Amino acid sequence: EALEAREAIYSLQAQSLEMTGAVMLVQGQNMLSGERFVADLRSGSGQMFGRVRTIIRME
Repeated sequence: EALEAREAIYSLQAQSLEMTGAVMLVQGQNMLSGERFVADLRSGSGQMFGRVRTIIRME
């Protein structure tokens, strides 16, 4: 797994991560990209915002 963006803000108190600017999430051969990604680190969930593109390779 890899996650990259131009800027990232981590809040220890809120247990959240917000990444902005050409965000790209890669899991194996699958990719998800958008302009903003927000993760709730307590629940382990996240949402991608903006013009979201997804590539899913099924084998």
